[in-house]
This record gives sequence, structure tokens and C-alpha cells, in this order.
Amino acid sequence: MFKTVVNRLSSRSVTQYNSAKSNLSTNSAPKPVVASFTLAVKEAEKVVGYPTSFLNLRWLLNDEIANVATHIKKLVHVEHPLIEAAKGFLFKNDIPTWGLIVLLVAKCGGLNNTQNVIDIDRTAGILHSQRILADVAEMIRTSILVHRGLLNPNDALSEHHDLYFGNKLALLCGDYILSKCFNDLANIKNHDVNDLISSTLRDMTENEFLGQRDVQNFPIPSKPLAEQTKHINLINQHDMGPYKVQEILGHCKPEWFLRNILGGANLLGKSCQAVCILTNQDTKLQESAFLLGKYMGLAWQIKIEVEMFTRMDFGSYFLVSAPVMWCLSSHPELYEEIAKGLMNIDNCDFDKIHEFISRTNAIEECRCVQGDLIKDCFTFLDAFDESPAKQSLWDLLESLKF
Repeated sequence: MFKTVVNRLSSRSVTQYNSAKSNLSTNSAPKPVVASFTLAVKEAEKVVGYPTSFLNLRWLLNDEIANVATHIKKLVHVEHPLIEAAKGFLFKNDIPTWGLIVLLVAKCGGLNNTQNVIDIDRTAGILHSQRILADVAEMIRTSILVHRGLLNPNDALSEHHDLYFGNKLALLCGDYILSKCFNDLANIKNHDVNDLISSTLRDMTENEFLGQRDVQNFPIPSKPLAEQTKHINLINQHDMGPYKVQEILGHCKPEWFLRNILGGANLLGKSCQAVCILTNQDTKLQESAFLLGKYMGLAWQIKIEVEMFTRMDFGSYFLVSAPVMWCLSSHPELYEEIAKGLMNIDNCDFDKIHEFISRTNAIEECRCVQGDLIKDCFTFLDAFDESPAKQSLWDLLESLKF
């Protein structure tokens, strides 16, 4: 009986949470390109020595994670989203992690004579501190995904403590990962890098409170403004200050960029910049690394969201995904259906929204934007010297194309 009640509570919540994990995550690439992705990843891992992922022994072989694993088993019968998160991190590793991309950028930048010899990993041609930073970037993202696994039980489930226990475990797991991230970051002992990566946590936290949310904290698009602008320059902003959020919400396309820049692209971009700071690269190369990571993250996200939307599994897409936001920018009347989900997204007719968007050119526009982002990535990549790492990044970008 309890399992049935929980399923009624969270059937779409779990589906939408699994979609949330796809936010520049590791389990949402379409099947036709998995082979090319996998081949590119395997070659890239050879370049940097070994993969950076959740399976890193530095993170798994300790008492805290062992204790967490024993508690997670208690949640199997509850079907809490944390279970799906753990399965995805442990078993779905056919898509490259962000840490791998950061290490490839570090390898592209190369070393110079200013580094401490003790910090150099001679076999991989990068710094030990750069590898730690790649781990940190990957695990900051992981902690945010774990935190997104919190459910909001209704009053009918108030007596069922296992669901609340799952929420507590998700919260504590995410907090533990974050605390270890910033402990490792502090041990690098570089103030500029510390400041840069800390700003990404601010961005990702702000994204969790951006705009309207339903009762399960899933994002709802802002009501489209009568006059839509395309000229809010978010994508090239390269400073530490926060974004002017209130000037952007309601402009559908800029709002999508804002959500995904704050939600992950800045983390990837600034991590790529930070590994260049560690080797004292010039400012121009640091900026190219930042923009490469940021644009690559956005291109990756559009591909994931378009492929999720075009599947026949209706309801597995977010209401703030690229196809929805692009459609809203030219067809604001769609918001009448979306507004039904302001209290609970279950009130929206996802099939109706899907059919409406499919009759527009929103999908084709998304593909064009993604193609432009990838072209820009190739331009930023040209700032680096030719190397196997550069070729690996090139191959990954090619595999992102539709």
C-alpha cells in the first residue's frame, strides 16, 4: 500500500528528477551517438591518464561513503529519487564526465617552467592540483544533482518515515560532497582559483531559486513578455558579478540561457579557466578556456533536451527545456497550458504541450542554435596548440552534433 501511495505522489516527480539528472549529466545521450561518444571518451581517457568520475577511489574508499551506501539500501522499497541517482553515477558512465573535459583543457594548455616539480604528474603531463580541480568540478555538480533528489511529501504520507529519511540522506550526502570539494579546493592554495570556483556554487544555488517553482520545486517558465528581446548578452559575460535576473525573466530565450549558465555551464567554463590559472597561462588563453567550457556545456544541454523532447516518452522533459522556451518566445499562448502547473506540474497536459511544440519550428531553431555554439567552440579551441588532447576535445565536439 505504501509503495502505491508513494508512486502516486512522485511518479512524475521521479520522471522529472531523472530528467534533471540529465542536466549536463551522464545518462541522456541518444542511442545512435553513444558509440561515437564512447569511442571519443576512451581515447580521451588515454590522453589524461585515467578517468575522473564518481568512481574515483579518492572519493569511494572512505568510511563516510561506506556508511552512506548501507543507508541507501534502506530506500529501495520507497523508490526515492536518490536510488536512481546512485544507480546513474555508478553504472551509467558511457558519457564523458566534466572532470574529463577539464583535464583535456589542462592538457591542451600544457606546462611551463614555473610549476613546482613535486606537483607535476609526469605520466599524464598535467599537475596533480589540476587533477584535484577536475575532481572538484565533477563532484560539485554531483552534489547539486543529489540535492535535487529531495521530495516534498503530502500530508497523507506524514506517517511514513522512510521517505523523510531519504530526503535527509540526500541532503546530507550532497552537503558532505560539497564540504569535501571545498576542503580539497582550499588545499590547492590558490586564492584566484578558490574565488572562481566558489562563484560557481553561488550561481548554481541561485539557479535553484530562479523564477517560479511548483510544489515539488520543479521550475516553471516565467510568463512571456509582450516584447521578446534576443539581445541580452549573457553568454559572453566573463566576470565574477551576479546576473541581473529581473531584467531577463520573461524573455524566453535569454531566460533559458540564464538558467543553464547558472545551472552548470559556468561551472564547466570556470573550471576550464581555473586549470589554466594553475599553470600561469596568459589571460587570453584563460578566457578561451572559459568560453570553450561554457559554450560546450550549453551545446551539450540543448542536445540533451531536444533528444529528450523528441522521444515518445511524453512527460520526460522539463517545462523550461529549450524546445519549450523557444516555442514560448514566438507562441506565448502556450503559456496558458503551462500556467496550470504553477502549483503542481501534474496539472499540465504534457502530451498537449508536446503536440503544440511539434507543430512549430522550435526544434529546428534549437538545432541551429546548438550548431552555432559548436562552431564557436571550435573557434575557441583554435587558441590552443595542436596536441592529442586538442584532438580529443575536437572529437567530443563532433559527436555533439545532431
